[in-house]
Amino acid sequence: MKHSILLTGSTGYLGVHLVSRLLRQANVERILCPTRKESPELFWESLASSSKQYDLKLNVSDLKSKIEPIKIDLVADRNSLLKSLEPYKKTVTVVHNLACEANYGVPIDFFKPWMEITEQLADFCMDSKYPKQLLSTGSYGHYLLDQKHTAEDYYWINGYFGYKKWLNTYLSKKFSQGLKGILFEPAYIVGPLDPGQSYMFWRVARIFAALEYACKYRMLLTPIDMIMDNYMLALNSPDVVPNILSPLIPEPFDLPKLIQKLVPNLKLIDYEMFRKEVNEKLPKRSKYFGPNLVHCIEETVKTTKAVFHPLYDISKYDNMDKAAYFFSCGSLKEALQLAQKDKLGFQDIKKTQAN
Repeated sequence: MKHSILLTGSTGYLGVHLVSRLLRQANVERILCPTRKESPELFWESLASSSKQYDLKLNVSDLKSKIEPIKIDLVADRNSLLKSLEPYKKTVTVVHNLACEANYGVPIDFFKPWMEITEQLADFCMDSKYPKQLLSTGSYGHYLLDQKHTAEDYYWINGYFGYKKWLNTYLSKKFSQGLKGILFEPAYIVGPLDPGQSYMFWRVARIFAALEYACKYRMLLTPIDMIMDNYMLALNSPDVVPNILSPLIPEPFDLPKLIQKLVPNLKLIDYEMFRKEVNEKLPKRSKYFGPNLVHCIEETVKTTKAVFHPLYDISKYDNMDKAAYFFSCGSLKEALQLAQKDKLGFQDIKKTQAN
């Protein structure tokens, strides 16, 4: 089957990787990309810049061969989104909805525009004459909301995960009403190049390395190729797959243990002792470590199950050197470099206090 695809969030981390894959698919004829850029030229430049950032080596001529930018600001013009998509309702076969802010520490109201966009795209896909498949990305982190937390945990347990919880509930309901599609619930999507210190995961690694103290801390990760492979399988074999997939490495990563291999002086201490260290030396970052955060994460890790497309070969990860993969991530190197600067800052503070 030949596809004409509508892709939101094409210049983001997932979006540009998906563009790279879709361009190589013989059955993909056209990729339509909503953009707020004022001209197609500016859009091409933005997409080319994103591809360079993640070392995807796309050039503008390749992009222009299949991609058509649609001038619309998804947030500012969301009330006219369906009208803007009217000319494409007969030809689009699949919608990839990746556009969303990833801000921490903001209330769920911040994500209302993205909720409305998702609702409209679901309506677009559920057209009785021209039904389409909707593929959207959530986050396993929405399970954090099911765990006990307090106001001090808010920086993590916040509106972002509230929105992801809403997305899971909303799309589950739509699937039961006949919407064709898949919601992906990955863990932290990491790779040799990824969004870097905007990921809380890498910021926590930086804090551990800077303090040379750590608490018990396990996380789930999704390699970028794993999520992309499952996306491609969903596109090409949509009828044999459950509506919700959670592609992630089933075995949690023990963050302190891995960091300790690079920072030999790292000491594992009780969580309350660790919070005390953070509050004394990094008061601005203490909000990352509310009193129940580790409990929330641990329970979420325990209850989250990996679910892949039935045709996906997970066996290639059975013998994978997971630590080596983790160490290959450039964002970890960046976090450790920043930690060294933080440590020098601590020493300067101590000297000032001693004098």
